[in-house]
Amino acid sequence: MSIDGQTAAVDLGAPARPWRPTPACIRIRAAAKINILLEVLGKRSDGYHEVRSILQTIGLFDTLECAPAPDLTLAAPALPDDAPNLVLRAAQALQEATGCRAGAALTLHKGIPVAAGLGGGSADAAAALVALNALWKLYLDVDELARVAAGLGTDVPFFLLGGTALASGRGDQVEPLPDPLPRWLVILVPAEPLPDKTRRIYSQLDPKWYTPGGFVATLAQRLRANPAASWRPLGNGLEPTAMEAFPALRAARNALVEATEQAWREYPLPIGEDDAPDWNLSGAGPALFTYFGDVRAAERCRELLVARGYRAWVAPTLSRAEFARGMGLTRLDTREHLHAPAAS
Repeated sequence: MSIDGQTAAVDLGAPARPWRPTPACIRIRAAAKINILLEVLGKRSDGYHEVRSILQTIGLFDTLECAPAPDLTLAAPALPDDAPNLVLRAAQALQEATGCRAGAALTLHKGIPVAAGLGGGSADAAAALVALNALWKLYLDVDELARVAAGLGTDVPFFLLGGTALASGRGDQVEPLPDPLPRWLVILVPAEPLPDKTRRIYSQLDPKWYTPGGFVATLAQRLRANPAASWRPLGNGLEPTAMEAFPALRAARNALVEATEQAWREYPLPIGEDDAPDWNLSGAGPALFTYFGDVRAAERCRELLVARGYRAWVAPTLSRAEFARGMGLTRLDTREHLHAPAAS
């Protein structure tokens, strides 16, 4: 078995165990995402908000290891406020959907900042579905996995697709977009936790920040027509509310703006039609990002931020094919839509 280009190891000298018919460990890289654009259109009758967003997977990863075991267990770092880990929830949901009662020993290694708006929990849940589908030999296709994913969180279906995508509905209706020109991102995450962040920010969102979705629709059309299209102007309808919820976010944004502008002055290299800097909030925050066409500029920007005491990472954009290889999936680039039904 090969996942992410790695061949599963088999210890021929290990004693036979009846509950371990496939002595292999599956390792999957779960990639983070950014919201290039995010608009909130309004509140729905089901209590959720209608959104439109352009999502992009990036090369910042968690790693999920999955091995046969008699019971279902998870070893993972503790989450803020003892929140339930979506990896275990995904495994249990897959058992319930298929009737499978096999166990697995799951180990999660975190590389994606937690509760930052980068989709780490959702990415881990999708990785668990893919890994256990292989380990338990369930042979579910992506649409079948998406139906399970829909009950786990609005971003989870996207992490069965990856690359660049247009998200609508609650964020769970996902349409792939062509891969744009590669970019190097700088991610800044202020060290300021906010319990129950996403729910609180949406509950405090003033309707004056609702927009009809035209910015997202325009960028999606540009990207369909031209992979070199500019991402600018970036925007996020949650940003004003997030600025109020995270007191340190405004200073962090100003630091990112200054570092980005200095790096652009030192490395004035355009990316396709993008010939000037821009920056944005990802999801409900507090992660902020900017991007460059040259890794030297991105590293310089990160260096400037670290010198000011901020946590910052450099990560490339991931094409759909690159994402699929990391997830152990091979046919995602042929899909036209991924419609995940809302959870009942």
